[in-house]
Amino acid sequence: MRGLARLYGDSGYHAEAAGILEGMVVDGQLPPDLCAGYASALDKLGNPELALHWNAKAGDGSPDLRLRSARLHATLGDHSAVAKELGQLVDAFPEWRDRARDVEVLSLARSGRLAQARDLHEQGGGLSRETIKPQGLVAPRQRDGAIRIVLAVWGAEYVASFLATCLPSQLSPGNIPAIAESGQTSYRIYTTAEGANLLRASETFSALTGTLPVELVTFPLPADGKASKYDIANLCHRHAVLDANLDGDTIIFLSPDSLISDGCLVRLAELRSQGVEAVMISGLRVTKESALPETLRLANAGSFRGAPALALLPRDMVKVILGHSHHSMGGSFLDAGFVNDFWSSLCVRANGSGLLLRQLHLHPLMVTPADRTMVPEGTIDATYVGEACGDWSRIHVVEDSDELCGISWSSRSENRHMMVYEEKPYSKAAWVAYLARRHITPFNLSLLRHRIRFHVDGTWRDWTDEEAASDRVVEEVLGEFGAR
Repeated sequence: MRGLARLYGDSGYHAEAAGILEGMVVDGQLPPDLCAGYASALDKLGNPELALHWNAKAGDGSPDLRLRSARLHATLGDHSAVAKELGQLVDAFPEWRDRARDVEVLSLARSGRLAQARDLHEQGGGLSRETIKPQGLVAPRQRDGAIRIVLAVWGAEYVASFLATCLPSQLSPGNIPAIAESGQTSYRIYTTAEGANLLRASETFSALTGTLPVELVTFPLPADGKASKYDIANLCHRHAVLDANLDGDTIIFLSPDSLISDGCLVRLAELRSQGVEAVMISGLRVTKESALPETLRLANAGSFRGAPALALLPRDMVKVILGHSHHSMGGSFLDAGFVNDFWSSLCVRANGSGLLLRQLHLHPLMVTPADRTMVPEGTIDATYVGEACGDWSRIHVVEDSDELCGISWSSRSENRHMMVYEEKPYSKAAWVAYLARRHITPFNLSLLRHRIRFHVDGTWRDWTDEEAASDRVVEEVLGEFGAR
């Protein structure tokens, strides 16, 4: 039974693991080597009080257990207990200082001490700010409930790509020029000192800084080179959320390896005015080497303040997606015969005119959190939106590419060696559910119910067969979770 409980826990079957371990409790005791697993399962099941109890009984003093104890205290809002636990952890294991600081930031935020949390996070990450105000007459920015556009980009190649394609798509008539007029919008770029210098030398960046307040927040790259791009992006996004929460602002999260359709930002402003708390979008991935030239060919090229501006129609963007989808998307298709590590997407081709998607993870394009004590612990498309926006009826999922559209790109070489899982003898639904268990929440399952249509014409209204095929797999996935 011990081995089965561990197997269930490691595979994400937390309820099953907890059930077995609960049955092994005798006189309120479990063997110490099982207490940590029981605590982990209870934590995943949303029972921090009981998880804390069994975590303490594991009692081997390891840094992992101490850090979990501190995080559970943070979840329960007991910051004094967090500080005590983290102090003991750092005294015994100084090399865990950075991880301890992340938990302290989380605890401070959840206890409502947002300024302290922001300052500690800023200091720990070595973040430094520079504000660039637009010249000339502009409308005064309304500090209460303004909009912040946030983007993180570093490395010469990515900064150059951002300036050549990404930012020009944001400077199209229906994007930054339109929403900057209200005086309620600012733009923040997280980058390295090298990236900041490259930006300052760009005419496109000058056009941006002449339109609305821009803030550069620089950070040093870790000297050991061990931090992944996700770790660095998480550092930036967590700081952006803490800072925006202090002022009651809305955040628009943009990516440096992506393009948005003309009118996208205007639509976000409209949804915000209607009381929408979050806008979730599918960012389909295309192959950079072939997709970007085709996108530039289809774009309506113009200029804004002497800089290039690219107006992209959603249906033209879908043409690029259909012709240049990245190989990592291959396992998402229902007829692929395999699943790969992009397991969170299910995709059906629709007679050459589009794609029907169902997704467990969507990009939070815009967030106005209801609970401003919540900050993202991992990537912003993980648990953050479901926790910060308690009323899911006020979360808007973009289901029609005509409303607004975004695409992301990767090079041909990226994810070339990703894991592949043959569907037989298991169905696609069984594989997706198995791979998803350790990474999703009820909020993710709610996203899977949305039918998301990318199309080049109006024939999506006739996609009844595609919808039926997609629905069958989704119902199987939900059934695996007991969430039909």
